[in-house]
This record gives sequence, structure tokens and C-alpha cells, in this order.
Amino acid sequence: MGSNAVTAARHAGVKQIVLNSAIKAAHDAPNRNGRLHAQVEDAVKASGIPWTILKLHYYMQNLLSSASSVASEGCCR
Repeated sequence: MGSNAVTAARHAGVKQIVLNSAIKAAHDAPNRNGRLHAQVEDAVKASGIPWTILKLHYYMQNLLSSASSVASEGCCR
């Protein structure tokens, strides 16, 4: 799907691609998810469209699980 999205972006004249990838994306990753992310990263880089690849490992929605400890203790556990 990711490679198809890159192709569609090129045909649509998209001026910038921002990709949320996996922090351990690699062709030799120990799991399929990491290998697939690496393939999409390659497609983005080869697209000819300016790109930014984000490899975040902790998202804002994850912080909601820490809200009570932040409120009561002033720290995140």
C-alpha cells in the first residue's frame, strides 16, 4: 500500500511526502513489519518528491496512559 501511495502522490503532483515509518525499519529487520517499512522508505526516497521520514517510537496518544501519574506524582511511569 505504501508504494502505491507514493505512485499516486507522484501522479497527483504532491510537492512533499512525510512518512511515519518504524524506528527499526531495515531490509534485514527481524520482523516483516520492519522490512515492509524499509521497502516503503526506499519507494519514497526514489520517488523524486522531496521527503521527510519520521521514525518516532513514542506517540502523543501513548502519553494518555501516563496522565494519572503525571497529575498525582508529577512524573511519567
